[in-house]
Amino acid sequence: TGDVKFNIKGENGLTTVANGEDVTVKIDDATKAKIDNAANQDLSNLTDAGKQQVKDLSAWNVTAAGGTVEKVQGG
Repeated sequence: TGDVKFNIKGENGLTTVANGEDVTVKIDDATKAKIDNAANQDLSNLTDAGKQQVKDLSAWNVTAAGGTVEKVQGG
């Protein structure tokens, strides 16, 4: 084995650290926080504020037969 020297750089949410013969590659703290705080596929981990936001986004504006616009929301 010879003296191999090279630079290790982390990009796009990755960090790298070289220590002796070891190189550690991991996601950075900001990326990890985004993953840890992401909603589950079934949305079971939404907070009450998140649930209300989903309800607000799914509200419809409908025009009734009388011509008035009414907002229809979920519970």
